[in-house]
Amino acid sequence: MIDVSQEKEVVKIEIPEYLIYEMYMGKPIYYRGYEEVLAGTKTLEQIMGDSTLQSWLKIRLSIVLSQILDTLGYEVFGGELGITFEKEGWRSADLAIYKFGMELTVKYAKISPEIAIEIDVQADTKSLGGEMKYVEEKTNQYLKHGTKKVIWIFTNAGAILEASETDNFHVSSWDKDLEIMEGVTINIAQMIENRRKPIAE
Repeated sequence: MIDVSQEKEVVKIEIPEYLIYEMYMGKPIYYRGYEEVLAGTKTLEQIMGDSTLQSWLKIRLSIVLSQILDTLGYEVFGGELGITFEKEGWRSADLAIYKFGMELTVKYAKISPEIAIEIDVQADTKSLGGEMKYVEEKTNQYLKHGTKKVIWIFTNAGAILEASETDNFHVSSWDKDLEIMEGVTINIAQMIENRRKPIAE
């Protein structure tokens, strides 16, 4: 006979703070792969590291856009910039474009950027309704707090998702020209292709 009077003991795993990628409405969002770190099959560095394409795009876009935007009164911030959203928590941005005048401190930014650029999803989204639900929620939060345009670059699909105050989610291939702001356009596929071409002697 099975004794049903004894309940199974539930083991609660304490998840360390260093595995938290973002905070939203008081709830932690963990790095993609955090469970493997807890299981000991991967290290923190392995789940936080970028692919060569992700790393190259972050650096290259920072350089290219900085050269253009500096003359227009904007500057580019990168390196997983932390952005606080009052009681709603905080987010991490791969690249964030602000007007000149942003105060440089040892704390997270207190205002949403003019333009946010995200390269792939680095969050674990299994408990958040899936990857696209996470993208939609984060994008809408940016827009709600004053960001004029949010751009997602998906390296596996070679695709770009754009959203703005006036234009809902729009998806295109990255071989199409991408307008960062009025008068500033780039083409990611062309940037990658140009990198592969040998430098003429």
